[in-house]
Amino acid sequence: MDIFCDMEFTDFENPVPISLGLAAANGATLYLELSGWQPEECSLFTQDSVLPQLEGPALSPKAAVAQLLQWLSNLPGPVRILADSDTDILLLQDLVATHAPERTHLGPPMGVLFWADPEAQQQFEAIYEELLYASPNRHHALADALTLRDAARAVGGVIGMRVPHHR
Repeated sequence: MDIFCDMEFTDFENPVPISLGLAAANGATLYLELSGWQPEECSLFTQDSVLPQLEGPALSPKAAVAQLLQWLSNLPGPVRILADSDTDILLLQDLVATHAPERTHLGPPMGVLFWADPEAQQQFEAIYEELLYASPNRHHALADALTLRDAARAVGGVIGMRVPHHR
């Protein structure tokens, strides 16, 4: 099963996770906010567009990863996590690798979604942008993950997964 992921973070130069939204193909969702960042570390964009949408409470990264792994364990497998950006996947991989309990399986495969068919990829990008701009909660991690899932559903077909480029 595919799980669509969005993360909000401080800025692109030194990204620190702020929130995580996951929307599974079966309808299950998870939204987590993380501690460990400061407002002054955030770009002006993040301060204006992301921070006002935070709902609280913020969890420590370790508690957030424990909750994430528990949520994943309740989903029918196999699963994979897909995002629309390398940054989101790299942040999630780093978060899990750094804060998962010892001897814990570090979760499902993660990557950036794509369609091998260029027309399907273009259709996805157009639908995704249209849905994003129409969303009153744009830049809220769960709202954006749901938009990603809805756009992928609208296109249909086989979704590929690309391993992200490391920073």
